[in-house]
Amino acid sequence: MKPWQKILLVVVVIGIISLIAFVAVVYNLITAEPTIHKHSYLIMEVSGPVLEYPPVDFVAQLAVKPVKSLTQMLENIQKARVDKRIDGIILKIFVSDANWGKLQELRAALSRFKATGKKVFVYSEYLANSHYYLATVADSIFMPPCGMLLFSGLASEQVFVKNTLKKLGIKENIIKIEKYKTATEFFQNDRMSPENRRMTEWLLDDQFNDFITTIANDRNLKPKAVKSLLNRLLFNAKDAQQAGLIDRVLYWDELEEKLKARGERRFRSVNSSTYAQIKPESVGLRGKVKIAVIHAQGAINWGENGFDPLFGLRMGSATMVRLIKSAQKAKGIKAIIFRIDSPGGNGIASDAISHQIEIAAKKKPVIVSMCDVAASGGYMIAYRAPVLVANPGTYTGSIGLFSMKFNLKGFYDKLGITKDFVTRGKHATFYSDYRDFTPAEKQILIRNSWDFYNTWIENIAKFRHLRVGQVDSLARGRVWTGRQAKQNGLIDVLGDLETAIEIAKKKAGISKEVPVKLVHYPRRKGFLESLLSKNFLTISSRHPEVLLYRLLGRLETTMQQCQWLPWMWISK
Repeated sequence: MKPWQKILLVVVVIGIISLIAFVAVVYNLITAEPTIHKHSYLIMEVSGPVLEYPPVDFVAQLAVKPVKSLTQMLENIQKARVDKRIDGIILKIFVSDANWGKLQELRAALSRFKATGKKVFVYSEYLANSHYYLATVADSIFMPPCGMLLFSGLASEQVFVKNTLKKLGIKENIIKIEKYKTATEFFQNDRMSPENRRMTEWLLDDQFNDFITTIANDRNLKPKAVKSLLNRLLFNAKDAQQAGLIDRVLYWDELEEKLKARGERRFRSVNSSTYAQIKPESVGLRGKVKIAVIHAQGAINWGENGFDPLFGLRMGSATMVRLIKSAQKAKGIKAIIFRIDSPGGNGIASDAISHQIEIAAKKKPVIVSMCDVAASGGYMIAYRAPVLVANPGTYTGSIGLFSMKFNLKGFYDKLGITKDFVTRGKHATFYSDYRDFTPAEKQILIRNSWDFYNTWIENIAKFRHLRVGQVDSLARGRVWTGRQAKQNGLIDVLGDLETAIEIAKKKAGISKEVPVKLVHYPRRKGFLESLLSKNFLTISSRHPEVLLYRLLGRLETTMQQCQWLPWMWISK
């Protein structure tokens, strides 16, 4: 070997060793647990988007940031319950899109935390209705002098674009089952149908009763007094304190001074993301028995889980079937919790997931835990499980379907765009956006839709031990809160994830006192794996009408605080 080759070899070896050492140092820094001081408070922010489970795809994580996950919040609260270094929790609440199911799960977890004798405080510069509903679980609520409380009640505002489409020369072609499948009214109507209004009222009534009762109990007020306070609409911090809606007016630094431990020079705290790095084992949560938690969130479609830039998180049937099979076959997994937060989606994909749940339930205990929403396709993937658990405010049901396309010829005419065709087959242009469905095609779609629907409600009747006619009277698009679904037999138990865990332990023969380790599916992907497995910029549609639906649907859901997303069946 020549001298220069020896020198080059030495340099290369030294470089490799240095790189390995650097990676080891960085890995240790990343994986090392942070230092938590005694008498610390866990600071948890509830603001902006709150997903049930953090995106596992690295690119999706970038696309939906900033984002918080309910899973991380619940895990942090559980650890803080037994962590002797944590004296209490401070919730910093701002505007958030967390709906009633997630808010109720947080309230339940914080109530269990308080049961240990530790304190929960809320600090907020601005509270409004549902945020205040969450805040009242605290021992004390604090606001700065300029803080505001909007106490106006609950409302459901729905948007309609029928007249917009007419001006654009766009015609909808929609078949739905049935009158309570109200999502299509966004395109078809200029106001709520009687069925839509009736359903919205029974949902809002249930939420409002819980809203009033919960606040009255937590704030030691009479329900009549709470309803009277709604008439005042807006409270500054001083007025809110005088009305008994908050406890004290002070700035954040004054709260820090108030909570500073005796003998400490400064207030000790840790934020949620830092505390998430603390392993459950390090605070004594050493469960050896494993229970799988399979997270099923987003709109349901064929293929793999992913992220759609227009439609958000996507639940892929291929991914979900694979995850269910994996948990079913894993020898160390004693039970499966199927955790759903989905408005629905493709019916065929939903049925494939539901079928795999049925298979898994024959091998191991399977418990469904519904979060904010498990409606339509979200209910389809759930109903075959032996036990269904939902929060009182979960949206579920919506058993029904619709098929749709848009005739864009009038719109194309305005732009000077024309199309011409060469076809083979009577219905070759069936899904063309250049014409309406023919009467014959419409009848075929109607017949096919009713076949799909009838098979579905027959299966629900079989697995839920109900009569077919009874299921039909609860279906045809009707949406229910978890509380209502429990009363009408669509679910079994009212409760949160912790409730589902306790049921799973009992079904698996695990003693109540034995701690368990939750194994979450799917696992998180790295950046390179995400890029190689998914082109996240590809919109999963070949038709412009689907793109239009997604764009307009995004606008609709953004503008509606109390509305649900429907089950969607769009043939590709």
